[in-house]
Amino acid sequence: MIADIERDVVAIIAQHAKVDPAGLGRATELSTLDLVSLDMLEIVFDVEEKFDITIAYNANQALSPEHKSFKTVGDVMDFVAIHLSSKTVATQT
Repeated sequence: MIADIERDVVAIIAQHAKVDPAGLGRATELSTLDLVSLDMLEIVFDVEEKFDITIAYNANQALSPEHKSFKTVGDVMDFVAIHLSSKTVATQT
């Protein structure tokens, strides 16, 4: 499941950054990908849709304080994995 999350997050980011997914890794900094704010908004929407999670996003303030740690591709992967695991636990109770 983690490999699927990582593959899907990389595909989403690569699509919006217009780069080869093979060139992205966990340590790739989002700031190096020449993403504009609209790209980031579309990434957030695509991640929310793909994984059925909610990411608080304020376009005027970039990501909310809870998500300002989205500095790398790995940060996005970890956020998704944590929210999916907590969602799974919540549905099992």
